[in-house]
Amino acid sequence: MNSVRDSFQHFLRILGLYLLKTKDEPRHWRLIKARIFTKLSPSNIANLSQIGEYHFISLFLTLALTLGYGQVGNKMIELGTLAKSNSGGATSIEFIKGQLAFVLVILENGGNAENALKPVVEYVNRLSFLEHNDTLRLFAETVQDIFQSYDNLTLGQHVLIDIWMAKYLSSSTNSDSSKLLSAVLRVITRQKLLPTFQKPEQEFLLFIDKLWSQLEPYLGSTVVIPQISVPYEASDIAAALASQYLSTGKQEKFKNIFAIFLHNEISDIKLIRGFLCRFIDNFGMNEILPGYNKIIIKAWLRCCFLSAKHDDEIRELTTFISTLPDVKYLFEGSEETLASSDEPLLMFFMCLQNKFIRLEGIYEKQSLREKFLSYVDGMENWIKPVISHPRNHEQIKILFCAVGNMFRLIAPLLYIKSKPNTILQQLIDQLLLPFSVHNPETKVHENIISAVKLNLHLFIQGLMQLSPNEDHYILRTLKELITVYIPRCTNLSNNILLAQTSFSLIGEFRTFDNKLKTFILSTVCNSFLKRKSRRPTNQAIFGVTFIKEIMILHGKYESIFSDLITCTFERICDVIMYCETTHPVYKMAKDIIKLYLNSNALRINNAILDEVSGALTLLANENLAWSSRQMFDLLIFISLEAPDIVMNFLPKLQELIKEVELKRGVGFDRTLRSGYEKIEQTLNSLTKEMM
Repeated sequence: MNSVRDSFQHFLRILGLYLLKTKDEPRHWRLIKARIFTKLSPSNIANLSQIGEYHFISLFLTLALTLGYGQVGNKMIELGTLAKSNSGGATSIEFIKGQLAFVLVILENGGNAENALKPVVEYVNRLSFLEHNDTLRLFAETVQDIFQSYDNLTLGQHVLIDIWMAKYLSSSTNSDSSKLLSAVLRVITRQKLLPTFQKPEQEFLLFIDKLWSQLEPYLGSTVVIPQISVPYEASDIAAALASQYLSTGKQEKFKNIFAIFLHNEISDIKLIRGFLCRFIDNFGMNEILPGYNKIIIKAWLRCCFLSAKHDDEIRELTTFISTLPDVKYLFEGSEETLASSDEPLLMFFMCLQNKFIRLEGIYEKQSLREKFLSYVDGMENWIKPVISHPRNHEQIKILFCAVGNMFRLIAPLLYIKSKPNTILQQLIDQLLLPFSVHNPETKVHENIISAVKLNLHLFIQGLMQLSPNEDHYILRTLKELITVYIPRCTNLSNNILLAQTSFSLIGEFRTFDNKLKTFILSTVCNSFLKRKSRRPTNQAIFGVTFIKEIMILHGKYESIFSDLITCTFERICDVIMYCETTHPVYKMAKDIIKLYLNSNALRINNAILDEVSGALTLLANENLAWSSRQMFDLLIFISLEAPDIVMNFLPKLQELIKEVELKRGVGFDRTLRSGYEKIEQTLNSLTKEMM
């Protein structure tokens, strides 16, 4: 008695024991049934309290467990249906629990639960997740238990797959959806483990048809929305269904599944990888899907552009791809194979580059270009959801690195001069130069800026191969990339000895060829440092910082120092001459000139000294006649850091002063002579101090 909580439970215990004892005497059951059922009119059932409903369910479960579900099952369903109609169509959660418990009793006894399930499923189908999420979650958890415990589909479980499933998957958490799909996957996996000669049960075929009818709208509407995370079990189930439809000859359904998972705008690349890895080894696919090999190569490229190289599924896909004829053609004569490479995508681009270079005929080159472009057709749609919602830092970094290397290695395949809307132009507009980025006030997502910092040099190296001096679009694009991203990627620092290496245009500057180095430096000077400007633009500080950091990091290399002097010395001096002395750019410009003048390379390389003298001569020619004070102040500043350079320049300066005097028609200009004397006095003072 201590284990019995209340009088009704005590009653049920006594009733159950009595029915077990009299199980072989039908008259006792008929007598009890008459007494119980006459008291349970639909109106009485409809007016039950929650406790009353609980007792009602407990009573029928007791009867089912002692006498067998066949004796009371229909009556319980009938009373529950009538009660629901009398109460305005609503069924309480207690009735739902009771009906589900009754279903479990049926299944436990090996019976077919189809009739018991139908009214519950029909009711749940009409529920809104927002208003009845507890009921739907309870039902989903019971479905999981049924699929995990009773995966023999001859017991009516296919009835459980219905409209409620798509609503539940679309509205519940990723964890809850994953649990439900895992239970469904168990049923499908069991069928796949059957011997190949054994035909699928008819109930199983009905099960997968109903399942796909619910998964198709769910997947079709969610896989293209970056904000929604689809459980990875969905790709496993879809691949399993695709294999089943393939084996049973339902090719249209197979194609529909294939189309959903290779949709151009799926943002979660793990879904694509998981789906492809489940059935890539199926034979005869070319007969079902025309161009299957091209589709798989295209999907592999897509996965590589958006996935980490060490991923196991990527390696599995790469191994399969390496066996395809088109890929083998690229690797002819190569000692390394795609499958063995640690960087398969990079290796693919390198082999493509080598093949393109080796081909001599223009038609062969064009054929290779068209074949590759067919692999990346629609690429702008692949990356659109990733760029639109750049929350995944690692994926953004991988994408920019992969596309950057593609530009660096095979830019000639991506672009044809005067042809509009090539893949190169689309990627530039999408990844680097969308319309909004030209506004300096526009904030670019930090993950994109981080990726650009690391990989901008790859894009610029690729574009430089496309003859910018002969193509206005390429030239304009190169200049825009430099002027747009140097301000966004250069960190301002007051430390004259500290340089950043995270920005690739600075960190990788030494590896650039001479043509690219001079182009970058000249563009920085022309874009950020305007001549004779008293108040430089807000962007100018980034230009001088960029130059300073290249000098700090790479100025010890003679060739780079020579390029810096050739491209920037004269313009930096112009800033010192005309910029307001209180402006930060003025101080930074003086710091740069100090770095130049104190470089060892300046003293040991006569060619660089000649460049400095040439720059000073150019400045003197431009400024002695009208801005002599600024010119003399500059030379005095230089003499304080490098008196030997100014000393060597004095004869040339004297000659230039005489030319100005001659043009003015005077033999002696007091202002010019006075400025020259100040320089001499400064040098004499420095000489005495050194002695």
